Amino acid sequence: METMLNALIWGLAIISVGLMIIAAIGVTRLADAMSRQHAVTKAGTISVGIMAISLSSYAIFVELGSGWIIRLIVLLLLLLISIPIASNAIARSALYENSKVNNTDKDITSTPPSSLIDK
Repeated sequence: METMLNALIWGLAIISVGLMIIAAIGVTRLADAMSRQHAVTKAGTISVGIMAISLSSYAIFVELGSGWIIRLIVLLLLLLISIPIASNAIARSALYENSKVNNTDKDITSTPPSSLIDK
């Protein structure tokens, strides 16, 4: 039983690290800012969630106490709140820079992002 739990915990940790590596590769290989922020936010959020599950399973298995589990839950909640906000800021910045490059002079603060894209 102990070996099976260790294998599960290590398996989740390895999956999480693999997803983080995929996100890092996506940042370096993708062409534009929107694709990059998509790679970081999606893969990063999932990998941090899996790592938190792995670490909380370890804390339960080794009986470290509920303090570690509470810290991991708070960390996960903070990341789930801040990652979408950062993603939105990156996307808005990319749209703003794109409108400056194309000399469109559109006000992006009041215009929805879908109307800035040429059809």
